[in-house]
Amino acid sequence: MPEARPSPKYIQYPGIEFVSLYRKGGYHPVNVGDVFHNQYRVVNKLGYGVHGTVWLVEDTILKRFASLKVLTADASAISSELAVFRHLRVQQQQIPPAAGAAYVMKVFDDFEIEGPNGTHQCVVTELLGPSLAEDIEELYTNERFPPNVGKKIAAQIAHGIAYLHRCGVIHGDLHLKNILLHHPSLENCSLHEIQLYFGTPETLPIARRDALPITPSAHLPRHLVASSNPLPLLKLCLAFPQTVCIKICDFGEALLYRALSQLNINTPIQSNMPRVFAPPEILLHEATIPQPAMDIWALAVLLHMILTGGGLLFSSYHGIEKEVIREIVLTLGKLPERWWTQWVDRGEYFDENGMFVGDQSKLPKISRKLVKLSVDDGFSEEDLRVFEDLVRKMARYETNDRISADEVVRLIPAAWMTGA
Repeated sequence: MPEARPSPKYIQYPGIEFVSLYRKGGYHPVNVGDVFHNQYRVVNKLGYGVHGTVWLVEDTILKRFASLKVLTADASAISSELAVFRHLRVQQQQIPPAAGAAYVMKVFDDFEIEGPNGTHQCVVTELLGPSLAEDIEELYTNERFPPNVGKKIAAQIAHGIAYLHRCGVIHGDLHLKNILLHHPSLENCSLHEIQLYFGTPETLPIARRDALPITPSAHLPRHLVASSNPLPLLKLCLAFPQTVCIKICDFGEALLYRALSQLNINTPIQSNMPRVFAPPEILLHEATIPQPAMDIWALAVLLHMILTGGGLLFSSYHGIEKEVIREIVLTLGKLPERWWTQWVDRGEYFDENGMFVGDQSKLPKISRKLVKLSVDDGFSEEDLRVFEDLVRKMARYETNDRISADEVVRLIPAAWMTGA
């Protein structure tokens, strides 16, 4: 994979993909106005990651707007994402749609392109709004979704994960950035309306740090494109609680687990999910076969963040692996013995009975409750009871002890889905 590091050669703008990754094996050079697959005309940029760039495109045949993800050549060669997308596209063509399918990003098309930097997988999906990681301070002064909106989003995510698991897909990377808001009007907007929500392309020149002129190169785009301001879209997607809708996206870490479960694999899973979302079997490098229970632990952390306005279920100062494990033990108790003995950093924080030996004054206050919410946050006593019970059944050490995504859906009150 290309490395995520600033280029020593080029000026690196904030919020722009690393220019150094426009090279063999890296990003495909995309320019506004380019047409892909004789069908998709690039209108603006939506975002980027270390594994690819994402573009707002106009489908000139079907007369709608969509999202185009162009993977780096290196990522294209090893990614399992395309197999997952193709599998989901077949599932999503069911009529009527299966329960929960409405909360998973729709996949329209996929193809490969050859470019100066290699062969790139391209995936066309429905056009979505900003992620749940965006700053919502201008909409909600306490930087937290109102309880009715937060509960609706939480319920939709649970339904979406239950659908994925029924399809045999483990998402593998649940966090706020991989949950996008959606508004049904986006797909069939006019170009003028699209520009109201996504703006017009803001281009930036490619420049060298040493101020020498840029040598023309097929490996580079003509210019860089900044991602658009998310606020207009946030306002559209969150205007009315009754119409709030999310879509689970980014399947770069996803796997079709039913086939993998038949294999004899002894190598620990190399997961790239943020450590604060990772279950203990990943943190302690035990898991070799992906299981849906991995998503269930991460889902518990994610739902807690949404309802609390960013509060972690297991607090960690910096998201450092050993600190996350420490917080898990402080909250849930001593790890199962096989994990306890292999956790080499345990003596830094605990004695062999699992009792904390460090400076108590530097630790967050630990209560008997997992959920950091109260009636003062606008939740009813019944909501708090239900959510506490739900999280306790999801965040269990042993994977076989965690409830399934379908059970999560059954335990979430139906009223949470209404947004009323």
